[in-house]
Amino acid sequence: MKKRFFFVIYIAAAFSLFAQSPSGPSIYIENITGSGHTPSDNPFLTEMMIMELQARDFHVVGSPREADYILSGLIQPYDGEGNFLLTFMLRDNSTGVDVLQQTLVYNTVDDVTPLFPMIMFNIISNIPYA
Repeated sequence: MKKRFFFVIYIAAAFSLFAQSPSGPSIYIENITGSGHTPSDNPFLTEMMIMELQARDFHVVGSPREADYILSGLIQPYDGEGNFLLTFMLRDNSTGVDVLQQTLVYNTVDDVTPLFPMIMFNIISNIPYA
């Protein structure tokens, strides 16, 4: 009887853990490169990408070898008025083909923050949900 009880508890725990694991495609997020308005733009925007994708049930992995897709970003000066061009690139890791490139002009990360959910939605709309 004791063995069955522990077996049932074990199965219930395993089922709970399985139910909580992300079920979407795996994505490796490269750190955003380039230089923006401040040195903190890159890590801030990279972390926003991670949070947004995890909130949408995508599995963010720590290595490109584990990923179905690779999402990268680049910040470049845009004009002489202090604006920057933020470019996102999504690559299918199995084929090496770029699936999407999306750009946004911004001055400070405060300009990007309200638009970020829409930007990520546009990006993930190009990923078939497995």
